[in-house]
Amino acid sequence: MRDRLTQRQRSLLAIVKDFIKREGYSPSLRDLAVGLRCDHSTVREILIPLERKGYITRKPKVSRSIRLLSAGNRINNGDGSNSKGPFTPPYQKAA
Repeated sequence: MRDRLTQRQRSLLAIVKDFIKREGYSPSLRDLAVGLRCDHSTVREILIPLERKGYITRKPKVSRSIRLLSAGNRINNGDGSNSKGPFTPPYQKAA
């Protein structure tokens, strides 16, 4: 069973889910900092326990690598569907 989340952790997860649903890819630390109205180092401090508690996974030193994990390590694709393994967005918007 996963640990309980703080209010800031719940807020950050909601922002990540909304961003993926809206944009089709994972947010950057800067995107999350804007959403939480804080700096990116604070976002990192919130992401680390979320990863440890099993709510997300990230690749070190890779931008936009946040992936949502649901119970049983199934990936939540942000659109209500689930799939096994890493989330692959349906498209990437041009930079």
